[in-house]
Amino acid sequence: MSEKKIKLPLNRPWLLFKAYILSLYYQFTLKGNNFQAIKSLHNLLDEDIIHDYNDEQKVKIQQIAGAIKTIEKKAPWNPKCYNLALLARKLLKQNDIPNVLKIGFRKRNNTIEGHAWVRCNNVVISGYLPDLRTYKPLKPIKNQSI
Repeated sequence: MSEKKIKLPLNRPWLLFKAYILSLYYQFTLKGNNFQAIKSLHNLLDEDIIHDYNDEQKVKIQQIAGAIKTIEKKAPWNPKCYNLALLARKLLKQNDIPNVLKIGFRKRNNTIEGHAWVRCNNVVISGYLPDLRTYKPLKPIKNQSI
């Protein structure tokens, strides 16, 4: 049985540069606690929909997930889950790749913890945690203003 090998394009440095700049932008926006700016960073939460990605989209998803992990590990501002989720969402949308943003909460040791993650089908692109299933995602809000 032969494995199908996919050649990765040589645009990874550009993708990393774009991810770095966007993450820095989100970091400043989130630090400023400007609700209107934060609200405009993403559309309302999405319904879970399974998409049939083509081979090119699958490669892009892998590249974007890799760029997100690089930013998470190397950025000097230590981006948190919401920053990375917005970054993933923006990069995926720029490449016409359907994705789902989830924001969930859980109660642990009498405190409420929040987390944000982005998925393409059942693959977590940003925000993976081993205990991700312990977060209860907010339900999507459609056609309503916040």
